[in-house]
Amino acid sequence: MLLRYGAKVVMKTQFRDPHGLLNSLQSVAQHEDVFYTLLDAAESFDTCMIRRSQFLTETQRGLLMQLATSPLPLTQQVRLYLRRLLGARLPELAPHLPLPKLLQQYLTYGIS
Repeated sequence: MLLRYGAKVVMKTQFRDPHGLLNSLQSVAQHEDVFYTLLDAAESFDTCMIRRSQFLTETQRGLLMQLATSPLPLTQQVRLYLRRLLGARLPELAPHLPLPKLLQQYLTYGIS
């Protein structure tokens, strides 16, 4: 629900960004679906702190580093752009965009 209404997912420490979730990822280690949803929604990363974090499992660290060192997919870049442009109004405006229903759901995290 938070993602649907514009929550930012920032893979940095809270020291480097007030929205940083990096040190909180240990609490989702047992919930892979939540972790993968957060990865899909992540918009920025801090590779230095990902490498140094003692709170991450090796699997989490590997996936985060892979994402952090690769360009975001175009679909994710467009979703982030529209979320910034339309903000919390995106869920109410998405059905009116000239896009197929599947893409409207993708924009609002109805599907990942």
